[in-house]
Amino acid sequence: MQLLQTTKADGSDSSRRKFAGSKISKVRWTNDTDENVDTFLTGSWNCPENTIVLWQIRREIPVDEDNLLNSAVFVKKVALPVHGDVNDLCVIPNKKAAAALGNGEVVLLDISSKSHLTELNSYKATEKGHAATTVCVLDDIMFVGTEAGAIMRVSLTNFFKPGFLAKELTTVRCMKSCGPAQFVTGHDTSQLHLWDLRTIDPALILNGTGTAYPTSIRAASSFNDAITALASHPAEPNLLAYGTQSGSVGFFDIRRPESQMPNMLTVATDPINELKFHPIYANNCFSATQNALIHWDASALGKYTTRVLTNSMMETDNLEGFRENPWLMANVYSSIQLTEMLEDDLKFISTFDVSPRAIIVGSDSSTLALIENTKFM
Repeated sequence: MQLLQTTKADGSDSSRRKFAGSKISKVRWTNDTDENVDTFLTGSWNCPENTIVLWQIRREIPVDEDNLLNSAVFVKKVALPVHGDVNDLCVIPNKKAAAALGNGEVVLLDISSKSHLTELNSYKATEKGHAATTVCVLDDIMFVGTEAGAIMRVSLTNFFKPGFLAKELTTVRCMKSCGPAQFVTGHDTSQLHLWDLRTIDPALILNGTGTAYPTSIRAASSFNDAITALASHPAEPNLLAYGTQSGSVGFFDIRRPESQMPNMLTVATDPINELKFHPIYANNCFSATQNALIHWDASALGKYTTRVLTNSMMETDNLEGFRENPWLMANVYSSIQLTEMLEDDLKFISTFDVSPRAIIVGSDSSTLALIENTKFM
């Protein structure tokens, strides 16, 4: 497959750098923001003491749009030591966060304070010392994927004891919620597993013995091309983007499990380590490899889409009267524009996250980059 070429940013994007003091594995906005302060979390890996750090980006008052970059200041508020590499971070409702750790634990945190982090609970997600690799939350249930190929489920309201939804799968590399009762897991074998809690016997969820099976299984590409990243569309969570070990990205609708898997677009020769849609302007998607942060602009196709799905439509799979989302169109790859976002070469990119007004990037070189002043359509 031919590697698609990208263009460099024209310099209109502005980025600010900060040395974080540790290799960054994950970065997540906390959604705790006001006019002049944004807050985010970072997790570290391969350090003498790994930590989860609460950061703030402060801006001088008043904010001058033409001088926004110069007024932004990184403030490291607090660091919480953890016993293992931080393999994943998930910000969840009610000002909480969950971290999947390399020692097999998943840690639940209170992030409501602007000055400290509080560990609420920790759970052993794996057996025989395997790592907890990824975490997501549906309503009040937290799901944790593991290196051993198991999926743990934890009730955040203590309705049932921690246990397993499934075991004896292949390594779970990533997972993403994609509807009010659905999530998808990506595996080492290039498989995508859809888990729909509406169709799984509730007894299998409650008993915690790990005997549930996926609602459907799809093969995204060749057997050894692991699924390394997942993202769901903010307005239509049934639309999923997935990235692979070989550097390819694809898009598909989880409500069409029998349809043919679409072709993927190869944008790199190294793994896709993170994928995100813009939370407001969802005709914009972003992917990261260790060498580049790429902006996928499908706004040229935006005029063809008019639908906004409600939860009731999601639950009944009622698509009548709606046009196809641009990311699912047959001509999407020939119509999008791909641009490398950082104006200079920040290498060893490991993670990023997108908020309505900024993008935060983390790297294995212990560097944070804040990208602002970017206009999307």
